[in-house]
Amino acid sequence: MTPTARLQAAIDLLDRIETEAPAADWIMRDYFRRRRYAGSGDRRAVGQAVFSVLRQRGILDWRLQRAGLPADNRLRLFLSTVMAADGHPLPQSDAPHGPVPVTAPEAEALSVATACDPADAPLPSRTSFPDHILDDLTATFGDDLGQAMQAQMQDVAAVDIRVNAQVTDRETVLARLKVDGIDAEPFGWTDCSIRLAGRPNLNDHPLMTEGKIEIQDAGSQLVAALVSVAPGEQVVDFCAGAGGKALAMGAQMANKGELHALDVDVRRLERLRTRATRAGVRNIQTRRIEPSGDLPEQLVGRMDRVLVDAPCSGSGTWRRQPEQRWRLDEARLAQHQARQIEIAERAASLLRPGGLLVYVTCSILRVENEMVITELLRRVPHLARVDCRDIAQQCGLDLPEGSVNAAGELRLSPHCHEVDGFFAAALRRDIS
Repeated sequence: MTPTARLQAAIDLLDRIETEAPAADWIMRDYFRRRRYAGSGDRRAVGQAVFSVLRQRGILDWRLQRAGLPADNRLRLFLSTVMAADGHPLPQSDAPHGPVPVTAPEAEALSVATACDPADAPLPSRTSFPDHILDDLTATFGDDLGQAMQAQMQDVAAVDIRVNAQVTDRETVLARLKVDGIDAEPFGWTDCSIRLAGRPNLNDHPLMTEGKIEIQDAGSQLVAALVSVAPGEQVVDFCAGAGGKALAMGAQMANKGELHALDVDVRRLERLRTRATRAGVRNIQTRRIEPSGDLPEQLVGRMDRVLVDAPCSGSGTWRRQPEQRWRLDEARLAQHQARQIEIAERAASLLRPGGLLVYVTCSILRVENEMVITELLRRVPHLARVDCRDIAQQCGLDLPEGSVNAAGELRLSPHCHEVDGFFAAALRRDIS
């Protein structure tokens, strides 16, 4: 692909990402699957251009508006290209497969946009997040909000793996990775967590194909460990998805007891079954449930532990999926909250007296976290908060310093803990 053709490909992709629902990386894979002529260098260059715009879109739009230009993907990309240290010259004339060339007035305005001082921009624009969540984030991060959101703009999300303790241990895995030339070190708050240096492809590595490791963020591993499952218990993973946390809990249970993985999407459950077979986790039972209505009668009121991994905005993963921040409007956020409350209330009906529910999101927004818990406790009066520090002490976990709020709820963030943003709250059903 020529440099101008790469620019047009990036514009086309940005337009699709803005109007279509799938994740940006899925849209990019689909785009290049249909264009076999594009080489690895083309895919890499286009991908870098696309994600640079997505991460910086707030400040790019502010600059364009200050310069009197419309904030569209063509001009966002041109401005990002001009500002990049290794930026290529913009197309000045028509070229095959390239974008509409920059006009003289546009070139002059882009120079003005480039010269704007970002310190003059409001915080949401400067650190690229929607205006309507400013108050929510300020309530959580206070004076650290600027730094917290700056961390969400960076392409620094590391790759973590979880060691399958049923079949191996961390030291053995680290030794094998070293032999294979893959730099890695212990990281996180469980004895199964490893952080890789760089982004090696492990899909076909024997450690992966033999079920000895799974790719899983260290924060995700920690919140799964907080469910504090034990061999022989009856456990539910509500909204199990493809089962990363279910597999982690299954390994803790050592194939003793039953782990019921529930989800509305049968395809995700099929993937979980495949992964469980590979990992040697034999006590997982998958079951598709309806989005609303009655739950399986044989589970209601009988579960020792229930994990509610609630669907959410994904704001804690914006480093990995920067497009999601621009899809989050106020109406969608309200829909998320209503659904989260409904899911958590349904899941609570599964607890036996004395059973523990752990509500988890990969969100950094109070409207999806603390506010949901407050409403859940109002609706289900036989639930009571449990301090996450108490659970951690009982099961031998070391929580990150400053990660638990006054209500005993866990909060992880990229800025403070170098992992995805997570929230976890523990609630116990009374024994009456």
